[in-house]
Amino acid sequence: MFSEIANSAHWPHIKCDLGPIGLIQRPVKTNTVPGITYMLAGAMQRSDSDWSLDHLGRLTVSPRACDGTRCWTSIRIERIPARCGVRRTWRNRKVIAMNDNASLEMQKVTVQMAKTYRAVEVSAPGNLRVVERKISEPGPRQVRIRVEACGICHTDATTVTGTYPGLSLPRVPGHEVVGRIEALGSGVSRWKIGQRVGVGLIAGEDGVCELCRRGDIVNCQNPVVSGVTTDGGYAEVMIAEARALSSVPDELTSAEAAPLLCAGITTYNALRNAGLRGGDLVAVQGVGGLGHLGIQFARHMGFRTVAIGRGRDKEKLANDLGAHVYIDTTAEDAAAVLQRMGGARAILATGTSGDAMGTLVSGLAARGKFIVAGVPQDELRLNAFPLVFGGRSIYGSLTGTPMDGEDTLAFAVLENIRPMIETVPLEQATDAYARMMQGKARFRMVLVTGQ
Repeated sequence: MFSEIANSAHWPHIKCDLGPIGLIQRPVKTNTVPGITYMLAGAMQRSDSDWSLDHLGRLTVSPRACDGTRCWTSIRIERIPARCGVRRTWRNRKVIAMNDNASLEMQKVTVQMAKTYRAVEVSAPGNLRVVERKISEPGPRQVRIRVEACGICHTDATTVTGTYPGLSLPRVPGHEVVGRIEALGSGVSRWKIGQRVGVGLIAGEDGVCELCRRGDIVNCQNPVVSGVTTDGGYAEVMIAEARALSSVPDELTSAEAAPLLCAGITTYNALRNAGLRGGDLVAVQGVGGLGHLGIQFARHMGFRTVAIGRGRDKEKLANDLGAHVYIDTTAEDAAAVLQRMGGARAILATGTSGDAMGTLVSGLAARGKFIVAGVPQDELRLNAFPLVFGGRSIYGSLTGTPMDGEDTLAFAVLENIRPMIETVPLEQATDAYARMMQGKARFRMVLVTGQ
């Protein structure tokens, strides 16, 4: 018997054995998602607000997650994923209206669990291919995620090329993952089936190395690394450590949230942990995958924001993102311009040229900080003089903890910060990865699974 459904922003609404006839004896009122197509009375309709089944109509009921014997079924009106892990057969369905209070009656539902999922794996260095894999159960303190979106990051190249130290192939890349939990391993109490979560690069720690014992889990000496030591999110399904999860707010789509769990957290943490004050002059070098987020974070944190790019064609975009000033390095000496402005309290380097980074250090104010968030392929050459005379410093910034991820997502919602993305189907991962590596992405490529 289906239980009564309370109005809630999250599924699952009901838990059932899918054996006896289900009956709902009061109107069904649910939260729908803007822009998604729904089925009602045999017609395709769209809804951006709450909707009640209070008249004769056909309601599509979609099993979204199963544990082998039971399914958690969303009665709210929603899209049916193309590959949601189940194959559905409805028998003798009918909808009955009773005055102003509708009743929904359905006959027994036959559900067969899918046993495989699609993934894009690196089978050999440089070789990405779509494969079918067997669905496995999560181990203790793990969850199984039905992936909805996964961002493509330049760091994925170390997996695709097979150059990451200690990497073993085949391996599924991807560390900007957002999806819904569909199975829980033993010992998991914080998370629930159906909850939307994200997983970033550092997806677990050993808890026993010296750095972990000192509370620095991001720099764990034996970490779980998504897409490197464990399979990542270029897939329909992913197994993740429960301790690595970040809750994803409803205000963000999965495709928007995914890049924020890597490019977002990297730039957000770099700026908020730099000891800066509101009104400080902060420069962001690069208006690309990292930089376009760094500019937004810097502006909304209250800094006087300078964007540094190559060419006038990026000026309007930089200004639209929130930069107060744009410096074109093809026409001006960026370090000299910064010094005329009083010197930058911090420079966030996100570009791909080490040569371009090194010349900017002299643009820092005394005690200023040069923060390296992007990893250039060429050497970063520095003049020691401005470091010694003026006490300037240079250091790197790497991602963050799952709670840092939640902070990043929450700040993005608060200040309406969003990544600029291009979405592509999972099966086109090879082309999307190539587009990213060629510098053609504007600005983050995101794989979507159609869930």
